[in-house]
Amino acid sequence: MVSKNPIKEKVPSIKGNLKYPKLINTVIVFIETNLLNFRINFDEIDKKDTDIEPSYNNQLSKYFNACLTNETFQFQHEDKKKNKSRPDIGMQIKATVLQGSYKSFFDIECKRLNTSMKHVNQYVYGKTGGIERFKQNLHGADLEDSAIIGYIENETPDFWLQKINYWIEKQIVKNDIFWSNKDKLIKIENQYISNHQKVNNKFIKIIHFWKII
Repeated sequence: MVSKNPIKEKVPSIKGNLKYPKLINTVIVFIETNLLNFRINFDEIDKKDTDIEPSYNNQLSKYFNACLTNETFQFQHEDKKKNKSRPDIGMQIKATVLQGSYKSFFDIECKRLNTSMKHVNQYVYGKTGGIERFKQNLHGADLEDSAIIGYIENETPDFWLQKINYWIEKQIVKNDIFWSNKDKLIKIENQYISNHQKVNNKFIKIIHFWKII
């Protein structure tokens, strides 16, 4: 059941010591600014559908594209990649798309956060594990920055910060070669970030945007 109770939303901020390339910084500002006013239209979601997350993502992609003004990028829902990875949303540079290159420069994975969901821990690991796919270099392949958008359906951001880091701790116990304490989310200037070593020994920074539904 999706909670309709209002919760005071904590807005991420890029102020402080966090440093990003100019384009990535622009993307972060765009997402955090426009995500505030995004609302799910539940009337357009099939109530018989047991997996409503793709409908959330489809609406979010359309919404982000509608918010674009003079930005140089665009959003693509379920961005198909040649390595068979399909992040929920990929981002491309408009100019390169017009030139016939459709490679993403920023991948976004999206996950529902609801304590009643059986596989809610797949925000971190599992068959469709969000963070795990980035570590496996499936999502964000060869990228240094990407994001996860969490749809908070109940509880609070502080609750989910502790819960997600608890799931990571459990994975460290099972496999301390693949997982480490460095994978945990940290909060800097109200922004949630995590840094991960991938299977190719390169690193990726994930910005976590949480939207209360």
